[in-house]
Amino acid sequence: MLKKVLYTFGTLALVANSTYAQDLEDSVEYTLTAQVETICGIDASSASTDIDFGTLSDVDVADQVNISGGLLNIVCNVPGTITVTYSSANNGVLVREGAVGTLTSSDQIPYEMSVFDITAETGADLGFDQQQLTNNITTSLTPISSASEGNAILAPTFFVNGVKLPSGSSGIPIFTAFAGDYSDTVTISVSAQ
Repeated sequence: MLKKVLYTFGTLALVANSTYAQDLEDSVEYTLTAQVETICGIDASSASTDIDFGTLSDVDVADQVNISGGLLNIVCNVPGTITVTYSSANNGVLVREGAVGTLTSSDQIPYEMSVFDITAETGADLGFDQQQLTNNITTSLTPISSASEGNAILAPTFFVNGVKLPSGSSGIPIFTAFAGDYSDTVTISVSAQ
């Protein structure tokens, strides 16, 4: 009887092993996935910043007022070209509010802008030298051997000359602009391809 029981267990083990062997694989694969969100834009303290040149009627035309626009952090993690565009709504002039019809030179005060790229040591420069924004200015950077090369720190500065001419023989001041409030909107935008 013991032989018969051992023989039965042996047969069951053989049947079990042959079924098990048919279910074995030579290898197992794991598919691993992850996502990295596209991030490309400007990290600034505010989406809108006021630059107030003050009372330009107190400043001689030969003197220049310059005001920093703070620091702008460009953050872009795409492996293509990063483009920064600088544009002016009034083509680089402050326009007197309430001016109607054809604007005269006394309704407009030209200003200039420069942008210093603090991170330009990476070989590319997203900034530009001081100039009037009569047309859009576009700078670009094609990093990219690492995602961190798509980051930059920009320091814009705005410049305007005063509107007070030297007094004539009468000693009465002469101005190059009408009295009033003047404004323009500069837009800095970032895109990636």
